[in-house]
Amino acid sequence: MHQLRAEQPTEALRAIRARYGKALMSSRIRIARDGDGLRFSERSTAGKTFVVVVHHVKTRRHGALVEVAKITSQNVKPYAFVF
Repeated sequence: MHQLRAEQPTEALRAIRARYGKALMSSRIRIARDGDGLRFSERSTAGKTFVVVVHHVKTRRHGALVEVAKITSQNVKPYAFVF
């Protein structure tokens, strides 16, 4: 997942679907475009939806303006670190 965060959302989504497509079809996990990022969600058997949203944002690193992928929204903090 860390490598996919470096990809633009369209390419990352394509790579995820190519690698995990059939498994995702029967999974509760959903991955969708969310503006300039990706939204990962899963509905628990109890009905709660867990979400992690990763966006590309511009930030300064060593004085240079660079684009990085960051978790911009989530409701699963203890579990989100794999993203």
